[in-house]
Amino acid sequence: MNRETIIAISMGIVLGALVALVVFFQSNKTDETKVVPVAPNQATKDTTSQPSVPKLLSITSPEQGTVVDANTISITGKAPKNSLIIVQSASFESTFKSKEETFNVDVDLQIGENVIQLSAYTESSTPQQQTLRIYYIEE
Repeated sequence: MNRETIIAISMGIVLGALVALVVFFQSNKTDETKVVPVAPNQATKDTTSQPSVPKLLSITSPEQGTVVDANTISITGKAPKNSLIIVQSASFESTFKSKEETFNVDVDLQIGENVIQLSAYTESSTPQQQTLRIYYIEE
């Protein structure tokens, strides 16, 4: 072998060893994970200074987390008269104006978890929303 070839191989081995050492020592630093809270703790939040918004939209049935074996479910709720009610899910959308304080809407379900967003809009208030999770399991 030439002298230049031996020098090149030796330098390659030394450089490879240096890179391996740097990678080894840098990988130990990643084990020290810092936890940074994303949102303030809800338990320590002072709610006395915030004005309370009257609850305009409420879902009377079904309950949160209901498991059904049919591909449709009837959602019953209460909202002020003449409210605009919007019902949205991945496979269903409906918009209607409530003629009375109670409303009823049949929602099509997909197999698995169905996240249904209900929104109520009145002329004189901030829109209110509620999310309902229903699970459809075929038998």
